[in-house]
Formats: sequence, C-alpha cells, structure tokens
Amino acid sequence: MYGRTNRGRWTLVVAAVLAVALFAVPAGTKDAQVGGFESGDEASGGSRVVAPTIWFQGYLADADTGDPLSGLYNVEASIYLVELGGVATWGPELHINTMLADGWFNIELGESVALPAFDDPPYYLQLEIDGEILSPRQKLGSVPSAFHANDVYWPDGDWMIYPGGVYRTTGNVGIGTSSPFGRLEVEAGDEPGVIVANTGSFGALTLEVSNTADGSAAGFYSQVGPMFLPVNPTAVFGYGDDGADGCFIHGADGGKGVFAQSSEDGPALYARALDSGYSGYFTGGNGVFATSAAEEGGWFESSNFSSNTIGLYGQYSGPSEFGADPIGVGGYSRPMDWFGVGGSFRGGWRGVIGEVYVTGAGGYQGVVGIVDGGTGDNMGVSGYATGSGYNTGVYGYAANGSTNYAGYFSGDINVTGVIDAAAVTIKRDHPLDPANRYLTQWAVESAEMTSVLNGNVVLDAGGAAAVEIPEWFEATTRDHRYQLTCVGGFAPVYVAEQITGGVLRIAGGEPGMMVSWQVTGVRSDALAQSERVAVESGKPADERGKYVMPGLYGRPESAGIGYRGADEARQQKLREAQDARRNRVAEEDSGTGLVPASVKR
Repeated sequence: MYGRTNRGRWTLVVAAVLAVALFAVPAGTKDAQVGGFESGDEASGGSRVVAPTIWFQGYLADADTGDPLSGLYNVEASIYLVELGGVATWGPELHINTMLADGWFNIELGESVALPAFDDPPYYLQLEIDGEILSPRQKLGSVPSAFHANDVYWPDGDWMIYPGGVYRTTGNVGIGTSSPFGRLEVEAGDEPGVIVANTGSFGALTLEVSNTADGSAAGFYSQVGPMFLPVNPTAVFGYGDDGADGCFIHGADGGKGVFAQSSEDGPALYARALDSGYSGYFTGGNGVFATSAAEEGGWFESSNFSSNTIGLYGQYSGPSEFGADPIGVGGYSRPMDWFGVGGSFRGGWRGVIGEVYVTGAGGYQGVVGIVDGGTGDNMGVSGYATGSGYNTGVYGYAANGSTNYAGYFSGDINVTGVIDAAAVTIKRDHPLDPANRYLTQWAVESAEMTSVLNGNVVLDAGGAAAVEIPEWFEATTRDHRYQLTCVGGFAPVYVAEQITGGVLRIAGGEPGMMVSWQVTGVRSDALAQSERVAVESGKPADERGKYVMPGLYGRPESAGIGYRGADEARQQKLREAQDARRNRVAEEDSGTGLVPASVKR
C-alpha cells in the first residue's frame, strides 16, 4: 500500500505489509483459547490457540529525498468494507507515540479494540498518521488463524460437538432414509453406501465393528467323497474330493459366513494344501479376518524350495478407477499409543522390498513411510546399519532418467556428522526468469572450517567506525582475517583494532564514506574440534582401486565406491519372478457368482 499526504514541509510515504507469524503462538501477541464446553465436559482432543490480534508493519520515508523518518508519531487504524468512502466497521484504534526507527514501525491491530469476525470480506485498512489520512486503503487478505473458529465447538441441541469429536446419546441416525432401523442406517443407490478412510498411523482404526453379547459356535465338519480326517483337532473342517470344494459357507440374514473358535492349543481354522494347491483362497468382501490370543495371530509357512516361493502372498485383482489404492497386504498393531509395529519382516538378504513396475508417466513410489499427527519425534523413514563393514543407514540410487536424484528432500536437512560429497552446487529458480530457467552455483570450498561475517558501515566525522561483532563469533573462531573496501572513493582505511569485546574498529577514511568489511575466522568450537578431517588422506583398504565418480577417469560404473552389482543381479531375478507371477495370474479364471472358480497354477 502506498499513501501520500502533504504534511507541512515534508511528505509521508507509507509502504505497509501485513506481517503474520507462521507458528502457533507468536511472541508478543495476546492469545485466545478457542473452544467452549458445558459444565462437566472435558476436552478429549485438546483446544486450539489463536491470536486475536494482527501485527501491521509500515515504512515511512520523505517523499522527496527518500530518507527514512524516525521519532514518535500517533497512528490511528480503521477497517472499512469498501475501498473508498463508507463508514468504518472497526475502529478507530489509536496507537499513541508509535516509535519509528529508520522509517519502520509496528502496531498491533486489536490491541485495545476487538477486531471484527472477518466473515464478510473484503476488508480495507485505513491508516491516519498524526491526523493525516493515507490513501489508498489496503485490502486485507487471509491469515493462518481463523477468528470465526471461536464458535464451532459449542453443543448443538442433542448433538454434542467438542474438540475431541461429535456424538449424540439417544436416537438413530439415517442417511438416505428418514426412518433408520438401527443406530446408523445408510441407503444408497448406485453410489457407494459408506466409504471409510484413515490417514492415521498410531491408534486410528479405519473401521471397528464388535459384538459383546454372549454366544457360542459348535464345531463343524463337512466332506464330499471318502472319509478324510484332519491331523489336528479343528473347530471347522471341510473336505472336497477331486474338483469339489472342501467347504463353501454363505452367511445370510445377519449370520456369519464363517465363525471359528478354538480353546487351548488347537487352531480355530486349519487349511492344508497338497501338491501345488492353495492352502487358502478367499474372494469377495473381506478375504480373511483372524484374531488369536497366542503370540502369532496368523502363521503362514511354505517348504517349497524355489526362487518363486512366497510364504504369504496378497493380491488385489478387482476393478480399477482413479483415486482408489487397494492394498495387497496390510498389517496393524497398536495396543496403545507409542507401542505396536504394523509389520515386521526379517530376511537373510533384505528385510523388505517395495516394487512398482509401471508403464505410465505418473508419480510412483517403491516405499512410503508416513507418520501423521503426534507431538513427539516423528520419522517417516528410519534406517540404520551396524557392523564391522561398510555400513549405510539409508541408501538411494537413481539412473536412466532425464533427472536423477538418489535422494530428494522437500524441507530442511539436519546432519550431525560430516557430509562427504564429490561436488556441491546450489540450484534455485533463476531470479530473472524463474518460470523457465535455473541458476546453479558452486559452493565455496576451503581447507579450513571457516565462519564469515560481512557488511557495510558508514564512517563517522573522524573517518572511523566501530563495527559490532556477534558474541558467538568471537567465542567460536580464531585466526581472524580482515578485508576492507572503500565505496565511492579511495582512502587508506585500515583495521585500527582487531575484534575485542565484540567490536571491530576501522579508521583512516573520509567522513561519511561507506566501507564494505569482511571478517573470516577458523572455527574453534567443540563440534569443529571433534570433526576435524585431513584435507588429503589415503583411501581405506576396501575402497582402494575404486572411484567416487568412475566415469570421469574412464572407468566403468562397477568401479564406483558403493556399487551394488550383486543387488542389480538379484533385482533382475526378482523382476523375472514378478513377470512369471503376472503370467500365472493372467491365466487364472475370474469366477462368477458366489462360487469361486478353480485356481490354475
């Protein structure tokens, strides 16, 4: 916003921006706790904290000379619903003796007059400086905290709404029907009746259905063909001879398709495949749901010795549509918050392999790690390696693309050790053409761990200046080196006194001359002392004869440090095995009706 008003001998020019802190509780703001509860209610989900005020920052300068103004001024702020004319919907709020320092000033809107709810935009801010109105008014935009959120947590009739959720204690709820038969009844046409989604990682069930009533289930035995008894006692047993299904169970009218229970050590459900048959084949709805009081809720084992052997195989073979992500195998374990592992895998070579074989041009991910919510130390992916050999906690490799990143991080990176890199560049959008070009620069290399300070200073009437140096710089560096450059002229400026007590003194210049100064120092803090490295060193035995970038020296990729030749060979075998599985799936019958088709291998 730029406003101009004539004030006696000088002109005020104001350039103001709305400054909003991007964190939960900005320092120096007056905070308000959002959330209301009836007497006796407790907030199970916590409450939000929003700031009921807005910081406004402005800059005042002389319109003719451009010099910033300093001193005390009275600032009056008002908010209008229109850009010109009209009556103020908020204010005026007077900020007496507002301090200007080199043109800049800050005021806190809402400090003495409560701000409006901001529920009928647009809104325009008008400032008046010592009785002079600045023009035009500034249109206000969105802010991270919503003042209108103060009223969303109050009870609403028979529905209770609070930070932890929403509930009602009596009556039934119907969707698509005005006369629900049960506590919740959904009637739908061609669209899905109920869709349940879950983005949580700790303690959030996508759908929980339970029945706490007393009940029992008798043992079940069925056979087609000659007598064939199970080896171990089972709650449910079925046998089919030569092409017949051993057991087909359909639950109707509220019954269960299968309910099996076993006490002591016997399995509730036991299945065994002879030759190349499947121990279990499930289609439709929820394929398998099993609970157990033993240490192993389910046990799958194969004694087949083959590169294609899979102890447990899960596959989705239904229809596809955009936005749907069916899961082949899912695991869940959360006895309580901060405990439980959704899946654990151990292997003699690799614990987990995530494969995505694609032909499209979308975005694909072999492995995804997600931690959502919580206020502790969240890690999407955690990797570590221990041993006496070449250990790598997290390893990334990319090749054959137009752009190849072995690691891509959207956000800050924290490294507590030493970073080894053959080359370091800084790449960003080109400031002159950010939409179409990049600006790539090399990082500065040094044989020493060096800290650098620099700036500009204007010499006083005696041609000297005292530059304030941060306390941490003098405490954490040694062997200081200085550079001074005169701007706009020549003078024999020199360092009159090295850094002492947080001050660097410069002399020998002309009054009012600007001097650019730079100070470097070798880091001497505890971390720097512990992480000293030799500038030149020999390669360890297991890296001799290998290269960081073998292509620069005419060497093949296999001569690179960290080259995983065996991994690539195994990966090729895995791809071949995956292709073989795809071919088998393509040959299987799809099946129709309620009776599953025979499975071919």
